[in-house]
Amino acid sequence: MKKLNILASLLMGALLLTACDSDRDDNPVMSVPSTFQLNAPADAENNTLDLINSSTVSFTANQPDYGGFPLATTYTLQVSFDKDFVETDEKAGTTANYFSLPTTFSTPEMNVKASELNENIILFYESVKNTDSYDNAVRPIYVRCKANVATVAGSDVYSNVVELPNVLATYKAPDVTLPEAMYVCGSSIGEAWKTWQPMAPVYGSAGQFYTLIYIPAEGGSFKFGTKPEGWTGASQIASIDDQAGAEVSASDGDNIVFAKGGWYTLKFVDKIRGGKVQYNLIVAKADVKVTGSSVAGGFDKPESMTAPADQNGDWTFSNFAASAELRVYVVVPDCDWWRTEFTIQKSDNTIYYRDIDIPNNWMESMGEGYSVTAESGKTLKVNFDKGTASLE
Repeated sequence: MKKLNILASLLMGALLLTACDSDRDDNPVMSVPSTFQLNAPADAENNTLDLINSSTVSFTANQPDYGGFPLATTYTLQVSFDKDFVETDEKAGTTANYFSLPTTFSTPEMNVKASELNENIILFYESVKNTDSYDNAVRPIYVRCKANVATVAGSDVYSNVVELPNVLATYKAPDVTLPEAMYVCGSSIGEAWKTWQPMAPVYGSAGQFYTLIYIPAEGGSFKFGTKPEGWTGASQIASIDDQAGAEVSASDGDNIVFAKGGWYTLKFVDKIRGGKVQYNLIVAKADVKVTGSSVAGGFDKPESMTAPADQNGDWTFSNFAASAELRVYVVVPDCDWWRTEFTIQKSDNTIYYRDIDIPNNWMESMGEGYSVTAESGKTLKVNFDKGTASLE
């Protein structure tokens, strides 16, 4: 036993001597360089890069020197319309003026899909300019590369910026189209979680829809779809503008949840982004107004209808001042009144939302079945949950 203990001690000493001997000054120590070299595509300087008619755009870079360590490095190309890249900084009040391409690379030889660069330039331009259209102009873009080691915090390093002076990105209409119809279904819409209530299209505005819903005091929720049983939830909404202060959020079941009760107007603004439909929801306090010659203020001073206690009741209006054709509409954010106008379809006393040009009145454009005469002593009743309306 003593011999074994002596042998073990000798082996441990040898290991310690070996470890000390290998800890030399010339051992590599990881360090993060200040920058590295990115090279522009060979044909970029004197030619127009027509992205929609190209397959790839090739960049190369010198591998960053992390102190001699052979580390697995990720390369991400970043693109700006300005040669000086700006980061998002809340204190300084700045927003990043560049975007990162989704595809990353594991080597400094980076063959970017021209279609990916084309699509992201257009999306970024539309975001910066706050527009839904791209001008298809030849313009310079500026590119830098970010390198980092995924397993090492603080290893980000940025290359020099290269200019591509003549880049032509071209908008190409995707195969996807905007929805032609939308529906909502929820906890307080018709028969709870069974009724799919159709939304009204905003007249003359493709991809925009609106409806009114009631939310009880204890709160409620809904889902939407482009067809009944669509069951599309909060995760598919790109943005929610809660103008009503309803405290809108998402539930574990992907429902769109309202914490505060009341009557609300829902407006969906659908756009095509990145080859798919993007849904944007606006929530406003519900308001329905009567306008035109039947009210004292005419078209200049419309008057609001009175909301019912819940979805089972009728919105009402009795303050008619003269005998004239009924003109009534839902107040919808960023919409002219005539785009969200409706009338009563006399054949079945249902709400008929405007879907044609009406230069003068419903009688001329749609005929007797849709032209309703309002007059003093009558009451307009509208039930948005059932889709019915009457003038009695």
